[in-house]
Amino acid sequence: MIKHLPFLISGTIIGMLLFQSICIAPAINTLIGTEQASMLLRHIWPQFFLIIALLSIASYLLIVKSHRQQVKPKYYALFSFLLMMICFFAVPTINHAKDVNNQALWTILHLGTMVFTLVALVLHTLTLFQWKFK
Repeated sequence: MIKHLPFLISGTIIGMLLFQSICIAPAINTLIGTEQASMLLRHIWPQFFLIIALLSIASYLLIVKSHRQQVKPKYYALFSFLLMMICFFAVPTINHAKDVNNQALWTILHLGTMVFTLVALVLHTLTLFQWKFK
């Protein structure tokens, strides 16, 4: 079981990303008011990015330590970590852009985090398909 923990971590990350994108974000935006949604999302997003970053770096370290033959998944995990850390550190700037009504900056940064999150989803999906069970 522990031998394939990075494989399981990638599956967990995929589940988190899909659940958040398909269920959580749309529900928040339709079920609660704009002000409450803003407060909730400002609280959730940094944690979301940080959790995925920590899971990704844990996967990377496990692969480096125990699975030298898993070359591509190792780099996928490292790249996912870097992308999620960029998103994590971008959140205050995104929030500030929204607060000062800098719509252009907010749109660019928000779109960037969406693209980076999608890339992380693809990377972890590739890990599932390229994992070597030897």
